[in-house]
Amino acid sequence: MSQFMLSGQATTIRFAFTGIVEAALDRLPTARIISQNDKETIIEADVYGDGVIMWLLSQGSRAHLLSPPMMVEKIKKEIAKMTVFYQ
Repeated sequence: MSQFMLSGQATTIRFAFTGIVEAALDRLPTARIISQNDKETIIEADVYGDGVIMWLLSQGSRAHLLSPPMMVEKIKKEIAKMTVFYQ
């Protein structure tokens, strides 16, 4: 499990990634490739807490969280708060 410096509940995340796959696999030690095509790689990983949200956001449009739904909503809220800075 990857802590991302925040403790919390163990969660399995799934995200679509268009960046360098090896970088994601290195950052998330429990990551495994679920599927891959010319456009994206679907990666699943076990993490603790919400710290992974910061890493996903740091990947910009290269990372799209697919599940769990509750964490997707947290990312949407964070992006909405960030948008205020760039209007």
